[in-house]
This record gives sequence, C-alpha cells and structure tokens, in this order.
Amino acid sequence: MQSVMTMGALRAGLLAIALLSTTTASAQATLISFVHAGVGAGTLDGEPFSLRDFKITSVGDTDDRVPFFGSLKIPHQASSILIAGLGTFDILTPTHTSVSNSSSTVEYARSIEGGSALIAGPSNPAFSTWNMLDAVGPVSGSALLLQWGDPFAPIQTSGGVLFFEVGFSDTTFQAIPEPSTFVMLGNAGLIMAARRRPRR
Repeated sequence: MQSVMTMGALRAGLLAIALLSTTTASAQATLISFVHAGVGAGTLDGEPFSLRDFKITSVGDTDDRVPFFGSLKIPHQASSILIAGLGTFDILTPTHTSVSNSSSTVEYARSIEGGSALIAGPSNPAFSTWNMLDAVGPVSGSALLLQWGDPFAPIQTSGGVLFFEVGFSDTTFQAIPEPSTFVMLGNAGLIMAARRRPRR
C-alpha cells in the first residue's frame, strides 16, 4: 500500500511540475529526435546479415547546434539502431546529424575523424532552408551507406561492432523537436517507477 501511495504522490508531483513548466518551456533548450530509416546488409559482432530494414533513432539538444564544414550539425546525446530480425542496439560511437543547406542533404555521421558520413542522404529541397530547430519530414529519397569500416574506426554498439556494406538505400528521414522539460520529466517518471516496482 505504501508503494502505491508513493507512486501516486510522484505522479501528482510530476504533473504539477509539468504544468508549472509550461510558462518557461519556450526559454529552455529543446531536445530533437532524428530518425533515419533504410535498408542495408553487413555484419554485427562479426556475424553477417543480408539486406534488412533498419531504423536509427537519435536525440540531440538544439542548444548544441554548431556550424560544420559549411553545414549545421547537432551531436547526439543518445543513438540506437533497430535492425529487423536482429534487435535494437545502442550506438556507442559518438555520432551527429547534419544538414547541408547548399546541397539540400542530411547526413548521419560519426563525430570523430572529420565527421565521416555513415548515411549520406536523402536530398530534398526542404533541407535548403532547414535550420535544425524545427520539425521536418518524413522525407523519402535515396541515401548512400559508406565509411562504416576500414580505414575508419569501427562503429561500436551494445551488440558488437556494426558494419554496413557500401551501397545505396531507399531511405526516410524525419526530425521531431520536443521540449526537454517534458522529455526529462517523462524519463524521470519511468526511472522512478522502475526503481519502485515491487520485486518478485
């Protein structure tokens, strides 16, 4: 009974904080989610896989947006990949999403070794004026998978080293901004709920 009352009080407190935050959310940083979806073949932890659908979901902070080789980029605070039939894995190598307004192209890239692109594309006129602060997409097109392996450092994931073979992929990209206040409150609520869940 005690744990139920505690969770009820926690939910009420989070709701009160969320309502209070609506007056100040516009002055705070905004988290933004980037989703790159496509199809590719490669290896995971040394085990080969044939062409499979994949979806990479990443989260960054718009306050971290910086100019980058004539483009704009936002480094990811977290990034994960879902590969059909294999599972979902955290990407441990630092990565970022960038946009080149001049070429109207988005990229998913590593944040080391000069920011070598891992997914280059799609290209679309919508990206010619995109400032990485607003929602965009979903935008579909073609992308190039490249630079996942030698001579570049391997891409580390929670499931082992991930390698995609070089090649073109039909792809879809979308960016979705969310106020960080509510994202953090939601995460805090999930963490607290997990910690207080009765053990069996």
